[in-house]
Amino acid sequence: MTEGAAEHETIGGLQIMSDRAVVVVHKPWVSAANALLLADALATQPGAVAAVGGFRLRNGAILSGGDFLLHPKGLHFRLRGAPAAAARFGCECDCIADGAVAMRRGAFDVTQGKSLLAGGFGDLTMAATTLALRKTLGASVRIVTLPDLLLDQQDPELSITPDARAAFTREFGLDPLAADLQSLRDINFAWARWNATLWGRPGDFSKYEERGAYHWTSYDTHAPFRQRADSIADLLIATLAKGTIEGPILDVGAGDGLFSWLLAKSNRRVEGVERETAGIAAANVELQKRGVQAIVKFGDAEALEYPDATFAAAFLADVIEHLPNPVRALREIRRVLKPGGVLLVVTPSWRFGGSPDPVHHLEEYRMDELLRQLNACGFTVRESGAIKGQYDDLVAVATR
Repeated sequence: MTEGAAEHETIGGLQIMSDRAVVVVHKPWVSAANALLLADALATQPGAVAAVGGFRLRNGAILSGGDFLLHPKGLHFRLRGAPAAAARFGCECDCIADGAVAMRRGAFDVTQGKSLLAGGFGDLTMAATTLALRKTLGASVRIVTLPDLLLDQQDPELSITPDARAAFTREFGLDPLAADLQSLRDINFAWARWNATLWGRPGDFSKYEERGAYHWTSYDTHAPFRQRADSIADLLIATLAKGTIEGPILDVGAGDGLFSWLLAKSNRRVEGVERETAGIAAANVELQKRGVQAIVKFGDAEALEYPDATFAAAFLADVIEHLPNPVRALREIRRVLKPGGVLLVVTPSWRFGGSPDPVHHLEEYRMDELLRQLNACGFTVRESGAIKGQYDDLVAVATR
């Protein structure tokens, strides 16, 4: 830093201040030298930029850099798990949650930054200070992580306590771990809509119109798909067999009804809900052929038309990655489950640089993201694992 003497204060985190910038360091491992580099980097950015941060690395992989709260996955560390080489690209985000962040002193003051640092946000402190910029100064604010600022440290990951989460929710009106994007729309969080890609309509899913009951065709003709489908359905049935809860199974996003049939073969009643009319029609043709206790009807995962505590289990296979607001869907599923009811989630694993279906998938998850979201929505995760081989899927069994 070339102008102004640095003044050190400790208010919930370390601030390194000058006439030009305030650098907020919540974790003590970030050196003063790195903090000053952030302040210098801020000075080189266009005037509209209000905050900058660095990519945080661990063992050659990105740990954080370009963080999101207003996101279908809730608190989401963009590119976590990607190779360090991926940090050569800058990333705009809605907050910077880990490492260190620099912002112009005027912006820090107008957002009452000192009060936020003392607000009891714990490991969410930096996220609070940067989200406040966007809320106070508007959608024109840019918050960026810079590829030439790499913080290679072994510090533990964020540990978010219930008190910190509650304090953040009171301050901003949103749950940092499980943001219900529709709730933000309802209260007109116009400032939150700077990134239009996170506020769009559900992704296109015209495959049933184009291909008919294609899951049934794959089941009949492709052995790896058949083995995967059987093992997923068997897992839910075996889990239910270990308990004492009776009742039907809800197949959310039932599509053409293949999994509804596999589950109904266990002599349990299955009700499927699906948004795509072509999928519903295909499902009921196939299910009627087989005479099982299963039916698929129109339904929205985010607004299930069932009373509380209706189902013994819910099935969410190859669906959550298509949902624009998975938090609301998970909370709805929890509402219609009986106490102790089981939820099985299967979803493709996020992979840097590729997706099994980039056209139709809105968001793919890493295991830590999936489990955090399930817990944040009130579920207790009992088991988790992966399907490997030709497929690369995450599997989680949770209870209400």
